[in-house]
Amino acid sequence: MTDCPTQITFDFLPRKAVVADFDGGLISSDAGLLPIRQLDRRLGWSAAVAEILDDPRQAGKDEHVLPAVVRQRLFALIAGYADANDHTRLRHDAILQTVAAEEAKPLGSQPTLSRFENAVTARQVAQINRLLVKMFIQRMGHRKPQRLVL
Repeated sequence: MTDCPTQITFDFLPRKAVVADFDGGLISSDAGLLPIRQLDRRLGWSAAVAEILDDPRQAGKDEHVLPAVVRQRLFALIAGYADANDHTRLRHDAILQTVAAEEAKPLGSQPTLSRFENAVTARQVAQINRLLVKMFIQRMGHRKPQRLVL
């Protein structure tokens, strides 16, 4: 018989305990985002992407910081929510709030996410692509893969 843990603890939020509990309480189909967020924190990918992007919003008028908006959109895509219109509902999702922001408050709305996506330039997309290649090479070190599937 397989021995399964009853709880898994994540440490990607330094000031808040994040624990996945399997006792059948509040249930979410998106809890798989928790270990992905843990990996993202270790690799620093979403933070590096946020540094590439410009934030054209007026300082003081932006309710959502750019790294949280990047993580909100990234993790929603990973969870299979392809359209920004999904964020009208997802902005109140506890799992997405946990992986995207450091505080439990509504995330960016559909218009916020749409403006974010439309503000990204072709030059920034190229920079993100170069970042992905650079991070891949760093992770591989001197190991040469026998096969690479894209």
